Amino acid sequence: SRGELTAAQQLTLDRVNAESNAALGRRDAALAAYAQLAKDHPEQGSVQEGYARLLLDSTDPRQLQLALDQWRLIASRAKPQSSRWLEAKYSVALTQHKLGDHAGAGDGVGQGFGAGWAMKSVRG
Repeated sequence: SRGELTAAQQLTLDRVNAESNAALGRRDAALAAYAQLAKDHPEQGSVQEGYARLLLDSTDPRQLQLALDQWRLIASRAKPQSSRWLEAKYSVALTQHKLGDHAGAGDGVGQGFGAGWAMKSVRG
């Protein structure tokens, strides 16, 4: 039974449930599950990212606004220049683009990655 699982096992089970719903096209159930997980586990970056990705994979402006808020939260908590931080900065810009804020999206990429990052990635 669920009561016999450790907290980590319960979290894993809940994430698998949310991901399964998403994979099966049960978007509303997946969003509800991830919203609860994100609320219950604010310190779990992978949970926050899963929720943000699901929100970003939408055309609904309300869900996209939630995605924008979620990705900004992730970026603010991630170590600068880490892979999580870079994904969050990119996703903020992508979300802004999907919301029609093309200028903001361009500004976000420039501020998030900057010329130094671009040169570093070109040089290897």
